[in-house]
Amino acid sequence: MVLAADTLSILTMEVVDNAVMAAIPGAMDAGLVNVVFWLGMMVALTAAYIAAYPVNRYLLQRGKGHALTHEYHDAADAPTGWHRFIPAFGTGALAAVVIAFMLGGLLVSAAAELSDTGAADGHALGRISGAAGQ
Repeated sequence: MVLAADTLSILTMEVVDNAVMAAIPGAMDAGLVNVVFWLGMMVALTAAYIAAYPVNRYLLQRGKGHALTHEYHDAADAPTGWHRFIPAFGTGALAAVVIAFMLGGLLVSAAAELSDTGAADGHALGRISGAAGQ
């Protein structure tokens, strides 16, 4: 039930994310070891979040989407069954992990582009095969 109700939110975020990545020159062809990829991903995910936020507010105000799971939040009783395997991280902690991951990728790609070794196209596979041939 939640999956069906969250479809509008997920669809909004995916459409905006992919449209922004397609609009940034070189982002779709950039590899994981390319600064353009990580900067593009940061811009695209931020735009997608901003676009999906009003959709989520609309769904929550009408008791749809993630609101259907609110009975499991802040429960006085300990969770039972498969619910006990779901970690309870706060939004701030999850956001911090995503930001750290993005900044880590950006840092690694910037360091790789500043070094003299590796493939010119920014793809990790090219770097591995290029290093093996040396």
